[in-house]
Amino acid sequence: MIISGLNYEEISELESSNISGGVRAPGCVDINTSTSTFRTNARITNNCGYTLNARAIWNFAVDDSCETLSSGEVLKSSRGRQATVERVDLC
Repeated sequence: MIISGLNYEEISELESSNISGGVRAPGCVDINTSTSTFRTNARITNNCGYTLNARAIWNFAVDDSCETLSSGEVLKSSRGRQATVERVDLC
């Protein structure tokens, strides 16, 4: 990544917030996961005071498609037991 005019700390911050092209959802978006015998279940809750588009990024599974979440709305998603939610991205 070539960015002129930024110091190392600023570049590191940009890279960590923009992993694999996605922009991480703000801190007001909560992720709760649970596992059962065969599944990993995720509940993504929009606790922001506004509507946003988000999707779960999974390890070892296909990522969710982009969904519109109103304030207070919950997105439920599940994958095979080996999968884990890495993060939630805006889309």
